[in-house]
Amino acid sequence: MRVAVLLALSLVLAACDSNAPSATYPPPGTHPAVALADLASVAAGTYNVEAYVSSISECPPDINCFVPDHFTAVASLDEDPRPVGVMVFAEQPSQLTVEAFYLFSVDVSGEPGTGRAISLRGYAEAERLE
Repeated sequence: MRVAVLLALSLVLAACDSNAPSATYPPPGTHPAVALADLASVAAGTYNVEAYVSSISECPPDINCFVPDHFTAVASLDEDPRPVGVMVFAEQPSQLTVEAFYLFSVDVSGEPGTGRAISLRGYAEAERLE
């Protein structure tokens, strides 16, 4: 009985870890799937894309940063050097894990061939099937 109580207590405390950022996005939606490389050429809209997170850039509190918070998504971690990634604007991107694989829902704005903005709308960790 004591083991069960200790296990339950440790799970509750782990869930309350103040250092772990909480998710601020819902799971991905049911949007058309596109390859990461195709985001530059698709029409403006909302899409699902699978990618790895290769880096995270988050502005420190009370600082006005020129570039908003974002992460860089790449199709593969295996290549050396790593392929050029896609910058995805996100609120509190530190809730993601570098080198983890995700299914993202993203909004793509602007016309192909212009300075497009890609913004996170939802995510979930995914398993690479290849």
